Amino acid sequence: MVGEATGNRYHVRAAGRHDAAAAARMFALMAAETADITLRPETLQPTMCRLIAHETVGLLLAETPGPGCGRALPSSHTRMEDETAHECVADQVVGMCMLVALPDPWTGRFSAEIRALVVDPVHRRQGVGRSLLVAAIGWARNRNCAYLCLVGEPGNRKAQAFYRNAGMKEKSARYFELSL
Repeated sequence: MVGEATGNRYHVRAAGRHDAAAAARMFALMAAETADITLRPETLQPTMCRLIAHETVGLLLAETPGPGCGRALPSSHTRMEDETAHECVADQVVGMCMLVALPDPWTGRFSAEIRALVVDPVHRRQGVGRSLLVAAIGWARNRNCAYLCLVGEPGNRKAQAFYRNAGMKEKSARYFELSL
């Protein structure tokens, strides 16, 4: 287990190669809700496989506990594709958090950025997002990151309230993008 918020029944773990379909399904859900983009999960699976295997990417999954869930990851666990790091058979993946660690010239360390955090609508307001955020904080600390940040959608007030309630400070910034 990467990290877990106390008081709920959800287990969070690092994704393995076999989790590409579940991660793709969660990412497609987020794209539909936040950007009104329809993505087919099966077309996202190769991308999810690459992300799971990438050293600087953390792909964390929240699931309803199944047999064997709740065992801790060994302290030596650093790579997301290490499928032997857990012995948990998920009943159902109900949330996902994808984050990256990048060098930060301001601090001389790394910073972690949450690039995606999504919870299945049926499981919202039940502690899944909090469990994912706790796990993301642990992931970032294990990589000696100086801070954890994210870019929130301006109109997603529920998500903004969630991040504020979790202790995150709102920064003023504008997001700019250039398609390549």
